[in-house]
Formats: sequence, C-alpha cells, structure tokens
Amino acid sequence: MRGRVLAVQQRTDAWQAARLGRLNSSHADRLLSKGRGKSESDKTKRLRLELVTERLTELPTQNSTVTAPMIRGIELESRARVAFEAHSGSFVETVGYVQHEDPTVMAGASPDGLILGDDCETPVACLEIKCPTSVKHLEYLSGGAGVVHPGTSGTAPATYLPQLRHLAWITGLPITFVSYDDRFRNINHHLYVATLSLNQLALDEYNTLARAFLDNVDTLYKSRR
Repeated sequence: MRGRVLAVQQRTDAWQAARLGRLNSSHADRLLSKGRGKSESDKTKRLRLELVTERLTELPTQNSTVTAPMIRGIELESRARVAFEAHSGSFVETVGYVQHEDPTVMAGASPDGLILGDDCETPVACLEIKCPTSVKHLEYLSGGAGVVHPGTSGTAPATYLPQLRHLAWITGLPITFVSYDDRFRNINHHLYVATLSLNQLALDEYNTLARAFLDNVDTLYKSRR
C-alpha cells in the first residue's frame, strides 16, 4: 500500500480539517466530468474554486445535508464490514484518512476499510461500502445499473467508478466494492461483492488528469494567497 495514513476518525473535526483543500474521492466525478468538446466542464471549474477557497479560508465550502438514507448508510457501515469479513474470511482494518504518498500532491481519500492479507497485517485491497435503497441493491444483484468491469463475484456500478479510481490512485490497492442491505428476508441477498484490479481502473490516465488539475489549483491558490 502507498499513501500516508492519518490517525483521525472519519466525520470528526480533525478528519474534516485533514480533507480541506484536497482532492478527495467524493470530488472524482466532478474532476472527470466532460465539458463541450475539449473544454473544461463547469463542474470541474467549480471544484477548482472550492478547493482554492478552502485553502484560503481553512473552512469547508460544502455543508452537505444529511438525509435519512445517508444516516442509515453510516449506521450500517460497520455491520456491512462484519458481513463482508464473514463472507470473505478476511479481516478489515478501519482507517480515517489517507494522504497521497507525494506530500506536494494535495489529495487523499477515506476508505471504508483496508482488507488485510493472510498475515492479518498487510493491506491487499481497499474496501468501499454502499448501503443503497433495496431497489438499487436488487439492481446490483441482478446485474443492472450500468455495471462495468468484470469482478470475481460481480461487477461494480458505473456511477461509482470515478470514486473507485480515486481510491485506487491514493492507496495503490485494488478495490473491493460492497453493497449491503439486510432488509431482504433471504440472508444470501444481503451482500453484493465486486472486485476491480488496478489494470481495470486506468490509473495512468487518472494520475495525469488529477495532477494537471491540482497544478491548476496550486497556481490559482498562489496567485490569491
């Protein structure tokens, strides 16, 4: 694994401070959004301004509204992690925030867990957990939702691909995607698992795009400092 792991708990003030002004996995979809022709998208331009503003003010620019599904997802995350451990026979280590291995690259990610190898010490994959609606979960189980890239036991939904690419870029680890819903009466339907290798995630391309974007963020920040 690469990257620098910070000993902070997710969703705390220390975690929020660690993320400020950095390109995080939640930003990846806007980084990769397409504009007209070869032009940069409005979403990417807005993201650049937000990151520069966070660096200048040391305050978050987005105060996301916490919805009932989001609260449910947060509450179920640990249960989903335990279910995955039972399914896979692997232990999962929780971490707060992982910074890019290059200290000059202002980027990071907050994995839902690091899957440990047979020695129970070395991370071998990065875990991403989703607790969607039951309809969406069933869609994953049925092979719908615009899935991409074959995995060992399923496929990862295309909508999460930018986030998964960013996680792999930061950690240098393949990705295991998990969807969890314990509302199904059949326990065999509670867990959906898919894996993505590093080769499947086009990380060279992502690295080029992310670094070019962050260079522009740095330039704008230095001009306004």
